[in-house]
Amino acid sequence: MARPRKTIVRSEVVKVRYTSMEKRLLRSFSDSVGITVSEYIRSKSLDYKLTTRLTQEEVAYLRVLIGMATNLNQIAKKVNMGEATNMLVSETLITINNQIRKFK
Repeated sequence: MARPRKTIVRSEVVKVRYTSMEKRLLRSFSDSVGITVSEYIRSKSLDYKLTTRLTQEEVAYLRVLIGMATNLNQIAKKVNMGEATNMLVSETLITINNQIRKFK
């Protein structure tokens, strides 16, 4: 099966000269947002909004926070159903506080 055709065909070329340092900076900037150098230059020159990727450390923090949110939702569900005991809630809150302190 053939690859579908792009709806936008970019056929015009603009040549720009950069120093080797500028080129390395462009490559670094484009890598940080996960796009090619051409896409980066196009985005910046046309005033598009670019967002940087999360670092590995930020991704790890996010995963921990998602896990905490899941646990908290489970606790809230049990409390609302009348199944949770005070001991369960206290132990979980202590665990969550300990995890938060590790990230500070």
